[in-house]
Amino acid sequence: MKLIKEEVKYKNYRQVLLRTFEDENGNISQFEVGGAIHGSATIIAITEDNNIILVREYRPGPMKEFLDIPGGVFDSEDEDPIDCAMRELAEETGYVGKKATLLGTYYDCAYIIYPRNAVLIEGCTLKEGTQAEDIEVVLKPYAKSNKISKELQEYQFTMKRENLIKCLDCFLFMVSTGQYYADIRKSDLNFLYTGNNVHIRYRRAKNGSLCKGVLLINEDIFLGKEIADQYQIKNGTNFPLNLSLTHFDKHLDRISKLAGVGFKITNKMARKTFASYLFFNKNLPIHYLQILLGHKDVKDTAHYLRIPDDDIVNEISKWMSNRKTY
Repeated sequence: MKLIKEEVKYKNYRQVLLRTFEDENGNISQFEVGGAIHGSATIIAITEDNNIILVREYRPGPMKEFLDIPGGVFDSEDEDPIDCAMRELAEETGYVGKKATLLGTYYDCAYIIYPRNAVLIEGCTLKEGTQAEDIEVVLKPYAKSNKISKELQEYQFTMKRENLIKCLDCFLFMVSTGQYYADIRKSDLNFLYTGNNVHIRYRRAKNGSLCKGVLLINEDIFLGKEIADQYQIKNGTNFPLNLSLTHFDKHLDRISKLAGVGFKITNKMARKTFASYLFFNKNLPIHYLQILLGHKDVKDTAHYLRIPDDDIVNEISKWMSNRKTY
């Protein structure tokens, strides 16, 4: 299915979009999708004396009261799921926790845009002076077990493994396209075709500068085409990873340790690797690299690459000696 059109039908703190798709046979289908505008968190909150914190609220959809776990929506696209959960718990119940863990993300409906983030908050206590919302808070006894079932252990292991693999794939896609993580989260890719070559352009999230001519290939350290196909990255989208920068770097740190590379991998290394490999290993002229990186001046590209003065002098000397004299 290929997304060919998207219309905003309603947008506030929730949104409704009308998406038009075309399948491989040319059939057109339309679907209304929606949900929280930036994402949301659902909270499993446990007090110090092992009570689970619930809230009784009227829900306008089914028009009934429900006893439910707390939750809420992100304040911004970049808000960390754990920060959102801690804030929403305090706002709704007046409780604050000592330890928070992101259990995972999930889609509870085929028509929501962003997944929900399940967060466990432990060691919760009622904070004096906290002005909570007008919501009834209910505490229910919670029997905490020291044993975790084999099925749950296997699920947790699988989920952590899948998250690490997805973070590694995202990092490799950044290496292959020269993007920062902010670009992954905020910038849409435009796919273009020149002969048999597929290339992308996008605007930097930091300053809006245009990066263009970035080939999607599977060659040497670049796996852009393979990853784009695997994750179905199409025109107007980007790599589908809904993690804060903090958690992304934590996952990369874990990957560094598991791989035994001897140094800490960070998100900033991806774009630097992209530029350094093309310039130093593939001898790409710096003025072309300037275009790929979206730099306004070639001096910015030279500074970004940290090219030593001696290397510049040596390259100029080689170039001068190879020129023909007429």
